[in-house]
Amino acid sequence: MLIYRSAGRVLDARDAMASIGERLRAAEGWSHEDWVGMLLDAGELECALTDAECAAADRETTLTRALRRLSIAVASGMVRSWREDRPPPDDLARILEAWSAARVLVPQARLQARVPEGFAYYGLYPETYISAAEQLAREAPARVTVLGIRSIGTTLSAVVAAMLAACGIAVDAVTVRPRGHPFDRELALAPALRQRLRAAAAAPAHWFAIVDEGPGLSGSSFASVAEVLRASGAPDRRIVLFPSWAPDPAVLRSTRGQDSWRRHPRLAGDFDALWVRDSRLAAPFGVAIGADLSGGAWRGCVCRERPQPAVQPQHERRKFLCGRAGAPHQFLLKFEGLGRLGRPRLARARALADAGFAPRPVGFANGFLATEWLEGVPLDARDASPAFVQHVARYISWLHRHARATADVSPDALLDMMRCNVREGLGDALAGCVEAVAPIAAVVARVPAVAVDGRMLPHEWLRTHTGFVKTDGLSHHDDHFLPGAQDAAWDLAGAAIELSLSPEAERRLVGGYAAATGDHAVAGRLPFWRVAYLAFRLGYTTTAAAALGSATDASRMAQLAAGYRARLARELRVPVAGATAPEPAPR
Repeated sequence: MLIYRSAGRVLDARDAMASIGERLRAAEGWSHEDWVGMLLDAGELECALTDAECAAADRETTLTRALRRLSIAVASGMVRSWREDRPPPDDLARILEAWSAARVLVPQARLQARVPEGFAYYGLYPETYISAAEQLAREAPARVTVLGIRSIGTTLSAVVAAMLAACGIAVDAVTVRPRGHPFDRELALAPALRQRLRAAAAAPAHWFAIVDEGPGLSGSSFASVAEVLRASGAPDRRIVLFPSWAPDPAVLRSTRGQDSWRRHPRLAGDFDALWVRDSRLAAPFGVAIGADLSGGAWRGCVCRERPQPAVQPQHERRKFLCGRAGAPHQFLLKFEGLGRLGRPRLARARALADAGFAPRPVGFANGFLATEWLEGVPLDARDASPAFVQHVARYISWLHRHARATADVSPDALLDMMRCNVREGLGDALAGCVEAVAPIAAVVARVPAVAVDGRMLPHEWLRTHTGFVKTDGLSHHDDHFLPGAQDAAWDLAGAAIELSLSPEAERRLVGGYAAATGDHAVAGRLPFWRVAYLAFRLGYTTTAAAALGSATDASRMAQLAAGYRARLARELRVPVAGATAPEPAPR
């Protein structure tokens, strides 16, 4: 099943490096959050340039060494800001020296930079790797080779290297990118780098730190690096894994991953200990953290009188219910992304609140957005009254007018997803029926792209004493799941399906949207979007049910998948009328 999309941005290498230098020259008064933002940008540029430099095999060059030195220098500033409030001026001078040395080597190139998923979506904080590195430093190794697994391991390994160096340990550092099937990764190393690792493995008291987020489903990326080190002669106990979490080895779907996870020490920091229990997270907002609502725990607060909806806890963002002395309202702190990855959510939250669709935000700091907590009852399909359908039409119309995306609509990836998921979920007999809606893709490609809500499930709407409120409409257009920014018709199709609207109610929804936007051709595009939405949700719920095993939410996801499968089969058997292009709309 296909459910993910490729998310990233294009970087001009020299412009990005110049921007880093310009910001570093003004770094003396930076907050810790500023240092984290710089760390992420330096790591992103290093990763993109190193990938270009090491297309065939991982190797060290003058450029990769200079980039590695710069990232570690920036990480040292971040480490000092975390431990000692802010780096002293001599630290800044060393960081600028490293930047100057790297700048002259950067080629004129436009590069594809990948979104670091942990920093953007999953609440992965580089500070947790500071505490993990402190644990390794207590073992008093004479020298450590730090191997960061690109992509995000580029940034995280710079933090580990900087912290070990701050503890007086000699550090070598390099990044590598495991290649091949996600469940069977392998390293491709140039001979000189392989020989360097062999020499290090033969040295007494020389340790190795393998750094990345994860492990994912298989653990094979960590395993691929550990296996090369073992083959080079490094003892098992001196190969230390630095993951973002430490699962039971039995849950990994690769025997190689399981073997490495059992064989080698693992060090992982504790987000709650660093950010929650010492009040660092709550301090910028002047609140006290109460209940942890992450991993679906929010259902206990808002679904007291309604059945609990299905969630995939691993895809849930961190969130906390908070209070403020003397304030009549509670507040929700929700992770939206570190640095530039999350800060734009504040502007969208304000705009949606001003338009009367969402809770009012009160601030953004350290990757978390604070919004007012609104008491209300989550809806279900039985609550799709004419007044609510009219409200949904106004909401999608507002997004169409005010949330235009810079990228064009791209239906090709969605067509691939539709063909794959229908084949996997319904069999070859119906897979060919996708071609009946495929011609509409040419029309869809000419429609303005919208930063859609992307999640029109009924429980994400609350009925409050002031009206209907959408609770989670900030970032699904920009996460790593399909569809991304798309035709606003994605939300129309999603609302009609999730609210189980009758044909008459769906006509009111679509008609209200068309009247407000002038997009009167939308009805002709909806057959494409209904199939796309159902195929995606079938893929998502099927994948989630398999991943959750025996958990209660697995059966909930499986039940949803059965419903999407049946509706998708019906949709594919209905003849599709021709679609016409909408009137051109301003960008």
